[in-house]
Amino acid sequence: MSLRDEYLAFREKRLDVPFDEEGDQAFVREYFGSNVGSFCRNMFKELMDIEKRLDQLECDQAHNDAEERFGHAE
Repeated sequence: MSLRDEYLAFREKRLDVPFDEEGDQAFVREYFGSNVGSFCRNMFKELMDIEKRLDQLECDQAHNDAEERFGHAE
């Protein structure tokens, strides 16, 4: 499970809205055992966004590969 998946599972368990400051601090305290400053929180959000975009690219590539393999569905 990726860090993003663990983060979202944590937030879902708490019924929080992702990427609010209080919930982010709670996740970091539980996952890493410490608090972080605003720079680190911003970096964490950027990493989560990058991971999300990479997942989407992988999904798109898998879809394209399937279309090439099995032909275009029209």
